[in-house]
Amino acid sequence: MNRNEKCFCGSGKKYKHCHIDIEENSVIGDLVLLYNKLDNLLKNSKKPANCHAGCSNCCYHMFPVPLTEFIYACYGYKKLYGNNSIEAIINKGYNLYMAALKSFPKVTEICKNMESITSMEEYLKYLDSSLLLMEMAKLPCIFLNEETNLCTIYNYRPSVCRYHGIACFSLEDDTDRIHTCDVIPNGVPISDLINLDPIYDEFMEQSFFKSEKYDITMFDSLFPMFYFCYLFFTGKDNFRFKFDLMQKCNRSDYADGMFERNRKRI
Repeated sequence: MNRNEKCFCGSGKKYKHCHIDIEENSVIGDLVLLYNKLDNLLKNSKKPANCHAGCSNCCYHMFPVPLTEFIYACYGYKKLYGNNSIEAIINKGYNLYMAALKSFPKVTEICKNMESITSMEEYLKYLDSSLLLMEMAKLPCIFLNEETNLCTIYNYRPSVCRYHGIACFSLEDDTDRIHTCDVIPNGVPISDLINLDPIYDEFMEQSFFKSEKYDITMFDSLFPMFYFCYLFFTGKDNFRFKFDLMQKCNRSDYADGMFERNRKRI
């Protein structure tokens, strides 16, 4: 879109002053629009979660997030703190991974097992395992300023942060797959905090990439953010490749690009 047009995100700002470098119909562009829907839903919630600036309780849970949301968080960090900031944040995440490897080896074992997932059944099973991650250990989020207890990427934060630290995997209406932040008062119904029903299907669609060209479906990786940093820091994955592809390509073209890259690596 034209640099002087209003940004597709609906902020009212000019594109050049808002989500410049992100194509409207790209993977990240779709995520930005979904965040807007989620934020509008939250405006109408009763918000009894005791959330306030400086409360970092949720920031120490190992919430797994999709790669797409991690990439957008990095986009925001780069925009706020400069081009060299990404290397620093990935280094920080790698150091946190090493701390988790030493103190919480089960957590890193679950993450490593996720790397080989190829089926929907395995993917959904991991959502259960990911709840264990949150209960087993606590480490600070890579984007938390531990001196001020404030988020350094607040406007670019992942969805789990937007709905008050509730990890809500309502698969087949199984309410046992819900994790809530420790500071939420006892007896507060989940429905008072957030109702994901209107956009749940859209969030699920964000988890998959269908390649029409190769007739394959890929899954969006789901890890604690420090594990993405480990993958990129060690070269097991290519941050720049995915960072650029997600900002420019639609979901089908992204799947094509990923398939072609993976085929070359075999």
